[in-house]
Amino acid sequence: MMAHREGPAGVWWFFLLAFTLIGLYCATRCLTRHVAGSAHREQHASHTLMAAGMVFMFGPFMGGALIRGLWQAVFAAATAYFLMGAARSRRSEHSREMLAKLHHAVANGAMVYMFALPGLSVVTLTTILIAYFMVNVLVDGCRLAQEASGGAIRRWWDAVTRGGRILMASGMVYMFAVMDDLANAGVHHHHLG
Repeated sequence: MMAHREGPAGVWWFFLLAFTLIGLYCATRCLTRHVAGSAHREQHASHTLMAAGMVFMFGPFMGGALIRGLWQAVFAAATAYFLMGAARSRRSEHSREMLAKLHHAVANGAMVYMFALPGLSVVTLTTILIAYFMVNVLVDGCRLAQEASGGAIRRWWDAVTRGGRILMASGMVYMFAVMDDLANAGVHHHHLG
């Protein structure tokens, strides 16, 4: 059972539209040149992949175990890619780049776990991931507010990129919370039945 069947329809339709737009935006940003070079493309490629996975989960179509397994394999490969990149960045002492790659590794790893929910639910892990993405929302939200109030936003796409990250992290929090509720309801139902 996927989470799009749970909760208010308006919420999951909102996230479905938001993730579709974020995915399209990030896909186009992958194609543009940037001073950050490959790091820029990697960030947007990761967000495009995650947005596609979330569109699948929030969408009105249901996937079987095989489809979910394919998504998990893709996100597991992305997780491994970013972990290897973080290790290379650590060796070359690029701490900021290492932290960015670690974040993408955590986010893609979280997608592997999300596609296993609610069947495989580890309460502690789900709670940690909810807290992690809530911190992401708060940090990016504060940065966006500071940049906007200080006039530091010089290009509209910088604000859109940060806003997209806020929406993605918010969607992760929502999805994990819903899936955790489903898993807990299943446990209680099992014990009661």
